[in-house]
Amino acid sequence: MKDLSDHINTLEERLQHLNTDHEARITGLAQQVAAAREEGKSQHEEMLRMFAALQSQLHSVQIPRVSPPEGRSQEHARPGSSNTPIHVRDNKGKGILPTPLPMHDLEEEELVQHWPARHAVPQQQFIPYPKLDFPQFSGEDPQGWLESCRQYFDLYQIPRQQWLGVATMHIFGKARVWKQGYFINRPGVTWEEFTDAVCKRFADVGERYAIREFSNHKQTGSIESYQEKFEELRSQLLHYNPRLEEEFFIASYINGLKEELVPFMDISHPATLEDAYSHAKLHDRALTTMQRKSRIISKGAGGGHQSFNAYKPKEYGRAQAQGSTGGTSQQAQEHRRLIEQRRAAGQCFKCGDKYHPGHQCKNKTLFSLAAEDNVLEVYDEDCLREEEDVAGEEEGNNPDSEEKEEVGLSFNALSGENSPQTLQIQGEVGSKKLKILVDTGSTHSFLDFRVAKEVKARIESAAPLTVTVANGHKIMSKLRSPGFTWNMNDRSYKADLRIIRLEGSSVILGIDWLKTYGKVTFDYNNHTVSLDKDGQQLVLKGLAVGTGLKMLTAKEWKRDCQEGICCAIAKIAQIGECEEQVIPESIKEILQQFEDVFEEPKGLPPTRRQDHRIPLQGASQPVNIRPYRYTYEQKNEIERQVKEMLESGIIQPSTSPFASPVLLVKKKDNTWRFCVDYRQLNKLTVKDKYPIPLIDDLLDELGGSAYFSKIDLRAGYHQIRMDPEDVSKTAFRTHAGHYEFLVMPFGLTNAPATFQSIMNEVFADYLRRYVLVFFDDILVYSRNIEDHKAHLSVVLRTLRGQQLYAKRSKCYFGQQRVEYLGYIVTPEGVATDPKKVEAMVTWPTPTSLKGLRGFLGITGYYRRFIKNYRRLSKPLTELFRKDQFKWSSETQTAFENLKEIMTQAPVLAMPDYTRPFVVEVDACGQRIGAVLSQEGRPIAYISKAITQRNIGLSTYEKEFLAILLTVNKWKHYLSPRQFVIKTDHQSLKHLLEQKITTAVQQKGMVKLTKLDYIIHYKAGKKNRSADSLSRRGFEEGTSAAITTVIPSWVAELAASYRGDEKCQQLISKLLLQPDPQSKYTYSQEMLRYKGRIYVGDQGGVQGKIIHELHSSALGAHSGARHTYKRAKQYFYLPGLKQNVEEYTKGCAVCIQNK
Repeated sequence: MKDLSDHINTLEERLQHLNTDHEARITGLAQQVAAAREEGKSQHEEMLRMFAALQSQLHSVQIPRVSPPEGRSQEHARPGSSNTPIHVRDNKGKGILPTPLPMHDLEEEELVQHWPARHAVPQQQFIPYPKLDFPQFSGEDPQGWLESCRQYFDLYQIPRQQWLGVATMHIFGKARVWKQGYFINRPGVTWEEFTDAVCKRFADVGERYAIREFSNHKQTGSIESYQEKFEELRSQLLHYNPRLEEEFFIASYINGLKEELVPFMDISHPATLEDAYSHAKLHDRALTTMQRKSRIISKGAGGGHQSFNAYKPKEYGRAQAQGSTGGTSQQAQEHRRLIEQRRAAGQCFKCGDKYHPGHQCKNKTLFSLAAEDNVLEVYDEDCLREEEDVAGEEEGNNPDSEEKEEVGLSFNALSGENSPQTLQIQGEVGSKKLKILVDTGSTHSFLDFRVAKEVKARIESAAPLTVTVANGHKIMSKLRSPGFTWNMNDRSYKADLRIIRLEGSSVILGIDWLKTYGKVTFDYNNHTVSLDKDGQQLVLKGLAVGTGLKMLTAKEWKRDCQEGICCAIAKIAQIGECEEQVIPESIKEILQQFEDVFEEPKGLPPTRRQDHRIPLQGASQPVNIRPYRYTYEQKNEIERQVKEMLESGIIQPSTSPFASPVLLVKKKDNTWRFCVDYRQLNKLTVKDKYPIPLIDDLLDELGGSAYFSKIDLRAGYHQIRMDPEDVSKTAFRTHAGHYEFLVMPFGLTNAPATFQSIMNEVFADYLRRYVLVFFDDILVYSRNIEDHKAHLSVVLRTLRGQQLYAKRSKCYFGQQRVEYLGYIVTPEGVATDPKKVEAMVTWPTPTSLKGLRGFLGITGYYRRFIKNYRRLSKPLTELFRKDQFKWSSETQTAFENLKEIMTQAPVLAMPDYTRPFVVEVDACGQRIGAVLSQEGRPIAYISKAITQRNIGLSTYEKEFLAILLTVNKWKHYLSPRQFVIKTDHQSLKHLLEQKITTAVQQKGMVKLTKLDYIIHYKAGKKNRSADSLSRRGFEEGTSAAITTVIPSWVAELAASYRGDEKCQQLISKLLLQPDPQSKYTYSQEMLRYKGRIYVGDQGGVQGKIIHELHSSALGAHSGARHTYKRAKQYFYLPGLKQNVEEYTKGCAVCIQNK
């Protein structure tokens, strides 16, 4: 205890000594701080006195500029720095301090407050930069975040070795998870490595994709949108390659602009990228203004439709062209007088209404003329009304103006229209047919510019020639074709022709050409013109005045469409006599009772339990797509149907954020179906899985029926209401407005399911009894006329009660032959539609896979009628598996055979489920054939190739496989009651009594035990139907020899027992003491285990057997499991499963095709 007490005392003394020493140090430091404060205060006062002393010296000095310190620009100087030198130079170049303001009487605080911030003052007098938060990063826009980080580091002069630590502290979200994994096992990561990793992980595209996207970027919209995307892509490229020069980006920017802007940019030759931006905007604005002034499509004349009037010359005033040039001057004077009157009154030059900025002329009509060299010269009154008056005044006031030659052209000649003073003659230049117009209303002769280029006529420049059209319009001709030669009525003619762009004619022969023949006589009744040439009379026979229609080739059509010429497409079709149905009188009486069912629907349909809904996937944005462009006819049709739908109340104006474009689809009767392109909306819709009936299943219900009525609903979808919550999603946009459906429109992905579910519910009590429903096609079927009358009455009464309306013109009543779902239904059965068969027979030889696919599509629809359809069509279907479409003699033969077979398709009986079915099957070689029949009448066929995997099966197993395939295919016919199977393999007759020994038997008997069947043996000669289906295409021969095939491995089998002790013991025991109860048997030098061949482990026989069962055509590399089952079925090998697995694992073919 004493030692402990002494130790405590010692510690207390040491602690007291330390406290004393510590207090002394603190006192010394406090004195040093006080001294420093006093020294700083004195220095500050000295500085203020120095400023005051220098004020008088610098008061008159003008400060020209403030230069930043060397090595750093002023804007990058760190804020608050007290040692930043500011250099101010006087007129003598000497460095002096900045001049303070006159502040003799200011206190220190006031002086600091008024002193300019840019002067060198103590640190506490600087205005600091505003506090900026460090940029956060959560995985979006990595390049932008890294650039913000660099700016922050530069602004606050953070040392480079601290950049990585500061930046990683501000990473959140999914980026934080990535960051934590990135730094594991990566010590010493540099800032450059980190930024590269961030960009690779979170950038949208890689370097190669960014380069490709940058190269493919083209202007398709406004300059602003193009420039924004360009700058975004440029930023990505610079991140990957900062050394790219600005010239590269300037060239790329120009190349991506619209073609019409590129020449202007080449001329301006911008030096910087900013110059390129500004020049492009200026040129684009100028081009837009020019195009607006010279537009050739009138917004007020049918929207976007470009009529033939767009190529007629501008018609000044309201007078119509009369086909001559007389009166041109008078019309121009009247036009000028009218313009002066309306100008004085402040009226529009065209319509006479009060003119104001933004005025929309109600008589706005625009005409244009296409001139040579692919330039459109547009003449519009708005642009020319001032210039015309000025030009007229200058001509009238110019005494030196010479009288120029007046060249006239009739309006009919320019437009190609017939008139009493024109005569059309057929001409030729080589193989090119010309339409030549002899016109007495034209002073000169002209050649169409396009024709001149096509026939490669000689074209040269000529003095400008103003051509005045009869309606007062002027055309400038600057080209001519000297010595143009052509043929008319088997004679050659030559003339110098002026070149302009004509519509409807190739050549116009005017007065100048007619004068060269002296006396000219026209006979308009006989369409001839007589010319006097050197005393010889030439008679030119003209063409009879026709409809004015011109037949175009596909190339001409494409060219005219590109040039904006309005053309029409007409389909030539033979109109046959309509087969008028004969309705029984008793049926007519019923129809009269339900005439209201065939009326036009009025108002909205009733609300039902299944009003259509449009469930969208989570977080889906509204679909908004601009309308398509439509032809003039389509616009009129859209406006007409929209008006009708508004009047009927099935649509209403919409303010929905949804908007889909409109489509018009031709119906069978050549009327238009109004559809909306809901493809984008359908992508966002949750799909309805309501089952749609199979056509074959529907036809199977018609067995025993003799009378049929088919009812087609009128616009069936429009008889279903939309759910009020989903009305806004059906919104559509036309060229003239925004609307939404109150009823279910066509084109919605779930519309068929909704419609089928409603129809099934409406007719639930009658389906499969005497009513079939496939969407809007309702079929009523009965065994006799009396039942049919009752059934039809029930159906029509149901339609009336449900307020469903039918279209009378598309319905058939009380018929014994009716077309339903592409088939002809009669009391005898179901047959192919003759119209579709005719389409198949007349189908042209395909020249592409698309044409072949169409042919196989229509023939495949009737494949149930055709025996061996798969075999017949195989040469054609094989073309789809090859890389190229190669039509050969084999495919042509298959094509012709398939068309011929289609014309011989039988009438298939409809199944009668009260009578037994008969299935005849046969398997031969490589095919399986089967026929389903009742009372000797075929109902369906099967013809199928045996797969490569089963090609090595025995005849017994193939026949058994044919039975399984057939029963599985037709189980919906066979399952209710007992049926008969007929086969030409006698051993299968005892199938039910046979012992199950093979895998095929085990699998098949499981399926057959659920069915009630009887197997009958039928010799192949008698089983002709099924036999022909399986043997078609194979020649049968006769063989008088008996051959026994012994595989080579059988001879090697005995060698495998030698050296195998177990085998030797078993063989010896069986030879000395045979045991009938033993699992092992030995006969013909072959050891068996439970009937399977025992294979010894000597001589490599086991490996050969596994190889044959796996790698040969029989095995087809089918995998370890199938190879093991196949081997186990016939052989017994110790360790068989393990050996098979090891072999398949080392199989090169299997490894390559995994």
